[in-house]
Amino acid sequence: MKNKILLLSFTILSTLKGFGQAPVLGPIQGNSTVCSSPGSANNYAVSASNNPNSYLWSVQPSFGVILSSPNSSATSISFPQGIGNYTVTCVASNGNGFSAPVTKIISVFQTPIITFSGNNSFCQGSSTNIQASSTLLMASPTISYNWSPPTGLNTTSGSFVNASPNSNTTYTVTGTVGLCSNTATTNIIVLPLPIINISSSNPLVCSGSTATLTVSGTAVSYSLNSIPAPQTFVISPISSTQYNFSGTGLNGCINTGSFIQNVSSCVGINEQSAILVRNLSLYPNPNNGSFMFTAGISGKLKIVNCLGATIKCVDVQAEQKVNVTGLSTGIYFANFEGKTLKFIVE
Repeated sequence: MKNKILLLSFTILSTLKGFGQAPVLGPIQGNSTVCSSPGSANNYAVSASNNPNSYLWSVQPSFGVILSSPNSSATSISFPQGIGNYTVTCVASNGNGFSAPVTKIISVFQTPIITFSGNNSFCQGSSTNIQASSTLLMASPTISYNWSPPTGLNTTSGSFVNASPNSNTTYTVTGTVGLCSNTATTNIIVLPLPIINISSSNPLVCSGSTATLTVSGTAVSYSLNSIPAPQTFVISPISSTQYNFSGTGLNGCINTGSFIQNVSSCVGINEQSAILVRNLSLYPNPNNGSFMFTAGISGKLKIVNCLGATIKCVDVQAEQKVNVTGLSTGIYFANFEGKTLKFIVE
């Protein structure tokens, strides 16, 4: 009876102590096909019997490999930028010894690192060429690219795109090699064009008479028909002429503008000038867009804006008042048979 009690006690004690056994590890759990860094780490874990109190993980080759928890039953592993096969090994131990090592072969594929070339800014109304490329030269024949958003792009696939957005835009590019992909962004800046304003001291002149053209705006330099020009100069056209200006801004962007100087032959004006000077009348001036006009002779009244465009044409009978209405705020010229009166609408 005593021997049976001793045998039972020994059996229970042996069971509680794991019967003096070292840990036994199950297979390593985790993906066997992964992408290289950069990217999320890959998680691996083992299960064990016989109460291990420590673990040891290792990876071969080990260069660049990052083990987050090499002494735990679970760890995350980040692989270097590259491709190839890696052997992951785990060993556990307790007071009775070490387990047999368990291993897992991990195949690592390239994750592309995206870089950009080309101008990241362009002048409004133009465009810029951008190219995405991968630093992984071995992967370049099989890499694919996808761009978003599509706004202003001539295509959303391929490494090369032409971008012409209307405003500053950030584009995201996803590069994919097999099962591995990565994203990168590039900021495209749209540079504003300089403002160009052109006016004439007299939008309608007689042939051979002079007028002063004034160019203003936000440009730092101006040119007329591709020749550098001052901002104010005198012209004396013999017929209606278009003047083409360009201005260059501080950012190097160029804008263009044009102005047509209207020219009249003014035939017969000398014979009528005494009457016109005596009887030509426009009032009130300034006005609110409505005014009265009279002249000593019959003729056609043209209302011209400061850009030289004809806004209204009104037939006028001699010595009869004409009410002109519907003009918006601005500077105008009332041209009647070769004579011009300047007036302002407030």
